[in-house]
Amino acid sequence: NYQGGGIIYETQQVICDASGGSFGLIFAGHIAKIDHDANEVAVQSALESMPNVDSVSVTFNGGTTTACVPHNGSSAGDFLITFNSVVDMTGDLPTMTVETNNLEGGRRVDIHTIVDGDAPIAGSFRLSFRGSVSEPIDASLSGPDMAKE
Repeated sequence: NYQGGGIIYETQQVICDASGGSFGLIFAGHIAKIDHDANEVAVQSALESMPNVDSVSVTFNGGTTTACVPHNGSSAGDFLITFNSVVDMTGDLPTMTVETNNLEGGRRVDIHTIVDGDAPIAGSFRLSFRGSVSEPIDASLSGPDMAKE
């Protein structure tokens, strides 16, 4: 439910415990293959190569410089992905899933939503009744303005 605070971009955290290989981040049915030693730019490029992702920001946490780091007892590879523009979606996005078959070492990747996205309703819709279909109606109209349509 939209909270009325303008657009808030979804941010998800990826924690990767691995010493080699590659993994896949899956978002809305598409997969980005990422090498365990990928830097921020490589992770961003892999995600933006998916047809449903236009723009993301990637930030590594805790001084890490690669996507995956073997767990040292207190930490592993840790980075944030902020979804700035996704095709046909805004607001609260589905949490990514992961494919770890090609990782070596710990082979563990956890994904958590850190900031739930939020956005007003956008686009248009049509009404149909007994075979008649309306012209497109702007979803951002207020109730009284929509009634005029």
